[in-house]
Amino acid sequence: MKKIHFYLGSLLLLFLATSAIDKQKEPAGLFEKIIWVELDASGQDSVLFKPYSKAWQEMWRILDPTIHFEETPVMNYESYKRAFENRSDNLFTTLHPLIVGGSIQLYSPYQPESFGLGALDDGELRYPVKGEHANKTFLTSDEMRNKFAYYLGMFGAQADYPLVDEFGEPMMVLDTISGMQMYVYPPRDYMWYEDADLIKYKLRVSVFYDKKGVEKKRIIRSIAPVVNEIRDGQIEGEKVLFWLNFNDLSDILKKSYYFDETGKPVTYLKHIQQKVVNSVL
Repeated sequence: MKKIHFYLGSLLLLFLATSAIDKQKEPAGLFEKIIWVELDASGQDSVLFKPYSKAWQEMWRILDPTIHFEETPVMNYESYKRAFENRSDNLFTTLHPLIVGGSIQLYSPYQPESFGLGALDDGELRYPVKGEHANKTFLTSDEMRNKFAYYLGMFGAQADYPLVDEFGEPMMVLDTISGMQMYVYPPRDYMWYEDADLIKYKLRVSVFYDKKGVEKKRIIRSIAPVVNEIRDGQIEGEKVLFWLNFNDLSDILKKSYYFDETGKPVTYLKHIQQKVVNSVL
């Protein structure tokens, strides 16, 4: 009987210990404060941004494009896959094919119908970029590709002059929505955001405090790549491309690494977590 009581007591202690660990993952009864932590491409965090990958220089954009954004040819997907396969030169190059392939959910940094003119999301992950049906993806749906176009790159300016026919007359087509004849213009150029375009990553972090104001825990909620906002050839601020749920990246960041000054491998996950821990509020 004593052995049974001892065994049951041991199980109870194990259960209590496990419960305590689980509660630490998402603190209860604490006060939460949101902060933003930045990983800068030009500082100590440059190990996440460099070296720039040769994958971006290969011919997948112009060699027999099979994928279009609107009317613009932008990618031969098979060539793209080969260019990025087993590439882990930097964080953006590692994540990009997973986003295109649908392994990672992309979130808009603004309410999509506002086209960037409304309130920003700031990493709350309220606007997942999805199609009308769950089976629609970047690779299978024009709808999804045209949505992704505004998060993964940018279109060039519309040409000033329409295309002409064999008689030199402007080409026109019937707009099925308005019923009006419209000029046909050449497809706009499309510029993908590359690893070299990134200037930082932005992290949304929850910091938890007890009733005495003592900090107890920090949890990384989401992460966003950031580029310079350029208008008329001039830098006029910064632009968040999209947000990703940090939890979705955990396994990827554990497998991606760089070598520090001593030659020791350091995972991206450890580097980012350490940066958050060391950030001064």
